[in-house]
Amino acid sequence: KGWEKMFDARPAEQETRPVIRPQEEKIAREELGSAAMLQLNAKYILTITVNGILIINQQAAHERVLFEKYLSAAEYNPIASQQKLFPRVIELSKTDFELAGELIPELRLMGFDVTEFGQHNLIVHGMPADMSQDNEEQLILDILADYRQSALEGDEKRKENLALLLSKRAGIKNGTR
Repeated sequence: KGWEKMFDARPAEQETRPVIRPQEEKIAREELGSAAMLQLNAKYILTITVNGILIINQQAAHERVLFEKYLSAAEYNPIASQQKLFPRVIELSKTDFELAGELIPELRLMGFDVTEFGQHNLIVHGMPADMSQDNEEQLILDILADYRQSALEGDEKRKENLALLLSKRAGIKNGTR
């Protein structure tokens, strides 16, 4: 939030000169066309600012945006869930089932429609709408493994860790156009 200011504001105590002169920026923008951005090697996004060329790692940027979105969902604004046509039953060990029971409220805020079923099972009725729907069982197991590890380390940042895991899982990967 407010990252745009980082590239437009100049410190008052320093006199700085633009890396690109205005006429060069105009020529570069004309060459780039209306998009004014390029994708390089399906990994970086390049754009021109008044201070020069800005190179953005698309995977890191997308993961950061998703992290903020999931963190916001955990605190204030729940994410929509994409309901599955055929709910998936996931069989868990007793300890994983107990961990899942602790995480269900946060999972629901982040777009998962998950309920306990039987003695050691979860039913996944829906997933976050912007997440790949291909392997919800592995995702739930990864979330439980991550939560178990952070609980062992005494980490109290459960929502942040969950948001981080989901953002890494859902983010655009390098090589994606």
